[in-house]
Amino acid sequence: MITYENLKIVRVDKENGYYDHKKQKHIPYKKPKIETKVLETCKTCYDLGELYSILKHHAEQNNYCEDLKIEFSFRLDF
Repeated sequence: MITYENLKIVRVDKENGYYDHKKQKHIPYKKPKIETKVLETCKTCYDLGELYSILKHHAEQNNYCEDLKIEFSFRLDF
């Protein structure tokens, strides 16, 4: 039986600049701001369907920004 161990889902949000309403233009940052947030950690997932539903849930919940990336990591055990 295949199990998925140490499942970790991380959201990485990259912000390149901001819009200044007084100057009415976009101001870029010298270095982009990068925010990381751990969305979920799970020790063991026993079924591929359960893994798929977890990944799909987080992908649908966090699809509001084009500079957003979601990283999934896990280890397979046989």
